[in-house]
Amino acid sequence: MARQPPKEALAELQQIVADTPAGLSISEIEARLKNPVHRRTLQDRLSALVTAGRLARSGSGRWTKYHSNSIQQLL
Repeated sequence: MARQPPKEALAELQQIVADTPAGLSISEIEARLKNPVHRRTLQDRLSALVTAGRLARSGSGRWTKYHSNSIQQLL
């Protein structure tokens, strides 16, 4: 069974995305992390937040953007 990501790491990701209403790409999120992680780890954590309904994802592939779920509802 996969390890659960630290709650602090998920909260940091959610805050980074919430601070930018237009949404962020994974590269932009990666650049703003205080404690960098491997890209695959970051993708897994973002997917977990999207699945939990805490973030919204738009676009696909390299054009994917992550948005705060409250902002996404307004669009």
